[in-house]
Amino acid sequence: MITVTQSADIDAPPQKIWDHIADFNNWRQFTAAKLRFTKLYHDFRLAPGCAAGAGATVVMRRRNVNVSWTITDWAPPLKLAMIARERHLLGSFDWSLTITVSARTSLTTRVDIRFDFEPVGRLTNSLLGFFDAEKSFQEKAQEMLKRLKAALGN
Repeated sequence: MITVTQSADIDAPPQKIWDHIADFNNWRQFTAAKLRFTKLYHDFRLAPGCAAGAGATVVMRRRNVNVSWTITDWAPPLKLAMIARERHLLGSFDWSLTITVSARTSLTTRVDIRFDFEPVGRLTNSLLGFFDAEKSFQEKAQEMLKRLKAALGN
């Protein structure tokens, strides 16, 4: 399993940050992935009929792939955790994502992002040998925090 953690201090109160994170329509702007010549966007939406909270399903669409995430922890304005299994032609990946928000001072809030990523099956595991997955996910988490800060005016 690969575990990646990144943190950033943001000049905003926890509730303002939570309100931005809890609105899945905002995720497209801070979860886009840089590719060589373009960006890969991830559209996140609550599944029809779901209200945000533990047990809800969030659907991520990326090109032709839909991934259903299940919210496992919803503790406004402090914590959001989700899990998913992403299936592809050559294998599957198990993901977990945890975002925690904690006040550092009256004006500064710490945001921690943690990804856990595990390939399922030998073929999927061997495919990871072709690129440095941990480095790639570290960069992705850093970029997510950078974009979140920008979206909040930092």
